[in-house]
Amino acid sequence: SIADYAFYGQQFRTVTLPDSVTEIGVGVFQDCKNLTTINCIYSTDDGRAVVIDNTLVAFAPASALALDSFYFIEVDVNAIADYAFYNCSDLSYVDIPYSVTEIGNSAFRGCAGITHLTIPSSITKIEDYAFNYVGDSMSASIEDVIVAPITPPTAGTEIFGQALSYNQETFRIYVPYESYNLYIEADGWSYYKDYIMPYDFENGLPLEAPQKDNEIWYRSVDDSHIEPAVKEGFG
Repeated sequence: SIADYAFYGQQFRTVTLPDSVTEIGVGVFQDCKNLTTINCIYSTDDGRAVVIDNTLVAFAPASALALDSFYFIEVDVNAIADYAFYNCSDLSYVDIPYSVTEIGNSAFRGCAGITHLTIPSSITKIEDYAFNYVGDSMSASIEDVIVAPITPPTAGTEIFGQALSYNQETFRIYVPYESYNLYIEADGWSYYKDYIMPYDFENGLPLEAPQKDNEIWYRSVDDSHIEPAVKEGFG
């Protein structure tokens, strides 16, 4: 096995791990800013990532600049480990497939190049600071997040980090309109309640938030539009 942060800050461009390695700790390649290729029996995408037991445990930070700033996580990945993409600031887009159910602590922390993000409906848990975009540059560039799960995923502390401090004018979190009230009251999500907006996934349209605390969203009887309605027993 390789211990946590074993190669922290090293400047090599490629690394080859022996076949005897079956476990890789947290943040093993953290801040290896020149690393483009990780060679081992668990490597995927020509050495850009390492996947062990369906968990993406490491990503080569410099591959985003050397190869492609877009990255599509393989569909057999079920979880993204702590610090897996930490400080991969040259990434501009990451596609998270529906196979993923959990996103680890600080998994995408410091990925300041990503401005738009979609969290698929399969996600059930997001750990602390998972999408903290502050990083070493002390700036946050994320503008909008589309969150597809009907049931709010279990959320840790400040999953979007300091986005509020830097992007108050543009930062928005779009959630299913029928779950809007659940999200603004859920642990971890309520911290961002002033930036959570209802979203019509069927038509791909953002909606205005209800103007009253006792309103929820529902689809009209004739299915022609979506509108707020007073909760039963309120108002």
